[in-house]
Amino acid sequence: MNAPSHGPDHCHRLELILLLLRTPLHFRGKDCRQSRREFDVSATSTEKCDEGALKDQVPTLSNLSQFGYERHYCERQTARTPMQFEPTEIPTVFLVHTRKFCDARGFFIESFRQSLFDEAIGHYSFVQDNHSLSKDVGVVRGLHFQLAPAAQGKLVRCIAGAILDVAVDIRRGSPTFGTQVARELSAANGSQLWVPPGFAHGFCTLEPNTEVVYKVTNYYSSAHDRGLLWNDPALNIAWPVSASAAILSEKDKMHPRLSELEDAFTYGEI
Repeated sequence: MNAPSHGPDHCHRLELILLLLRTPLHFRGKDCRQSRREFDVSATSTEKCDEGALKDQVPTLSNLSQFGYERHYCERQTARTPMQFEPTEIPTVFLVHTRKFCDARGFFIESFRQSLFDEAIGHYSFVQDNHSLSKDVGVVRGLHFQLAPAAQGKLVRCIAGAILDVAVDIRRGSPTFGTQVARELSAANGSQLWVPPGFAHGFCTLEPNTEVVYKVTNYYSSAHDRGLLWNDPALNIAWPVSASAAILSEKDKMHPRLSELEDAFTYGEI
């Protein structure tokens, strides 16, 4: 008996089925030449998932030809940049944005990639991850830093709630000595703040039950642990809470002002 003959239409149908099985569900655009905001569910983490649009754009055998093979090329090109680094008013401090992929199940975020971090900022080895929960609005943690040789760089993000995150330049001789960068980090916007060694760091919670996680480049050392008074007027930080309403540890209430701070770091040496 002769084997059945499969014509070009049969082969084409098989090809479409295979393409459908390989096609990720998180695409929403139809053409790679459109902007990233057109074919990504979220070009950056500051945008919310649009599940309604997602459902309309899931490929089927009837609309698969609208998406085409270019979709896979599109994904490969954009997937190479899951982290985007936005400069701030202090050149060595960066706001980091990540991309969020959503579908009916929820979302996926690649929150860190060493190679992209090294390319944008330089190589730092992260050796410890920390995680804090603050139950109330107005909790202030900071301003903290560690002396060399245990100085820490921190990559900070908020996974529940929201914070005002602050980095203060305490490198003597720096053109930005005593100035600060303050950014809102939240579970909703997914942004991260890179705080390099030579900076004091702290945050204030904006929502109850706020959780903060951060990667650090050196282990905690009580012998090198230091602080800077959070509400020193010389720092000119626009905290969202008054001194009387802020919730702090006893330790954080006792830190020295900038004018009283020992010369912890020297610009150009760290």
